[in-house]
Amino acid sequence: MRLLEKIGRLPVRVLATSVGLVTLSNIYLLLGFPILKHLAMMVAILVRLAALLKITVHFRIFKSEYKQAVPASLYGTFSMLTMIIGSYLVNYEETIGKAFWYIGILLHLIHTVVFTYEHVVKGVNKDSFTPTWFVTYDGLLVSTVVGSAMGNQVLQEVICWYGLVMFIIIMPFMILRLLKRPIAEQLYHTTAILIAPGSLVIVSFLNVFAEPNPLILYGLYAVIFSSFIFILYNIPKFFRFSFHPGFAGLTFPLAIGTVTSTSFSNYLINHELEGLGVLIKQLSGIELFLATAVIAFVCYNFLRMLVRTYQSAQNV
Repeated sequence: MRLLEKIGRLPVRVLATSVGLVTLSNIYLLLGFPILKHLAMMVAILVRLAALLKITVHFRIFKSEYKQAVPASLYGTFSMLTMIIGSYLVNYEETIGKAFWYIGILLHLIHTVVFTYEHVVKGVNKDSFTPTWFVTYDGLLVSTVVGSAMGNQVLQEVICWYGLVMFIIIMPFMILRLLKRPIAEQLYHTTAILIAPGSLVIVSFLNVFAEPNPLILYGLYAVIFSSFIFILYNIPKFFRFSFHPGFAGLTFPLAIGTVTSTSFSNYLINHELEGLGVLIKQLSGIELFLATAVIAFVCYNFLRMLVRTYQSAQNV
C-alpha cells in the first residue's frame, strides 16, 4: 500500500522518457536487435500501468498537475504511449492492437480539447507556453508514425495534414517566445523538443503517402537539421544541471530525430539523390550515438529514483 501511495509521485516525464526509449528501440530493431525492442516495450507497458494507477488512484494529484500548462501538455505522452503499445500488440493480436491504437487516438483528442480549454481559451500564460505544447498538438502524429499495420488510410491522411497545420501555426510563435522571453532553468531541456514536431510530420508523410510533396519534406528537414545543430551546441548547457526529471525533454526528440534522418535518407536514395542521402545517413549515425547516450543516462537516473523510492517505502 505504501508503494501504491508512492506512485502518486510518478513524474509525468517518465512517460516521455518511455516514448523516447521505445522510439530508439525501433532503430535498433532495424539494425537486427529485436531483443531491445521487446525489453523497451516491457518497460513502456509497466510505465503506462503505473501512470494509469496514478491517474485513477491519485486523481487529485493528476488534476492539480493538469492545472499547470507544462505538466498538462506532457500528459499527451500517455495517449502516445497507448498508440505505440497498440502497434506492438497488433503483431500478436490484431484486434487488441488496433483497439489500443484507436483508444490512444481518442484519448489524445480528448486531452487536446481539454488542454486547449484550460490553457488557451481561459488564457495563455506566456511563461508556460513552452515547446512541451507540441506534445499535445503534434503528439497525435505518433499514430501515423506507428500506424502502418492499422489501415484506415483516410484517417491517417487527415492526421498528417492536421499535424502539419499545427506545426505551421505554433512554431513561429514558439520561436518568437523563446527569443523574447528566457525560459526558466527547470524547463530549459524542453527546448530540445523543437526537433520533434517536424520529425513526426516527415515520418508520418513518408509512411502514409506513396509520394509525399517533396517541398514539405525538404522544408521540414531544414528545420529539423537546424534544431539538431541547436541541440549539439547546447549539450554543455543541458548537462550543467544536476539530474532532474526535466532531462526527459531530451529523450524523445533525439530518438524521433534519428528515425527521421534514417527515413529521409532512404527517401533521397530511392529518388536518385544518393549523395545527399548517404550524407544524411551518416548524420543519423551521429544522432543514434547521441540519442543512445542521452536516453541511457536519463533511464539510469530515473531507475535510481525508483530504487530509492522503493527503499524509502520499505523503511517507513
